[in-house]
Amino acid sequence: MVRIDVAFPIASSLMKKGMRISNVIAFPSAWTCIKIPQELIELQFLGLSFMSARLALTIVFVVFMSVMIEKIVEWGEERVERTRQT
Repeated sequence: MVRIDVAFPIASSLMKKGMRISNVIAFPSAWTCIKIPQELIELQFLGLSFMSARLALTIVFVVFMSVMIEKIVEWGEERVERTRQT
C-alpha cells in the first residue's frame, strides 16, 4: 500500500515543474480519498448505491476544492502584487 507521505513530495515536484495549482491540489486529495480496496470494502458492507454516491461526491468536491483554491491563490498573488506596486 502506498502511503500518503509519498504524495506530498510528488506534488511538490509537479508544482516546481509548472503544473497548475488546481492539479497539484487535486492529486493528493484524490490520492487519499479514492482507493480500490476502500471502494471494495464500501461495496461489500454499505452497498453499491452508497459506494457510487460517495465516489461521485468525492470526485465533484475534489475538483471544486481544487479550482477554488487555485482562484484564492491567484487572488492573493494579485493582491500582493498590487500592494508592492504602490
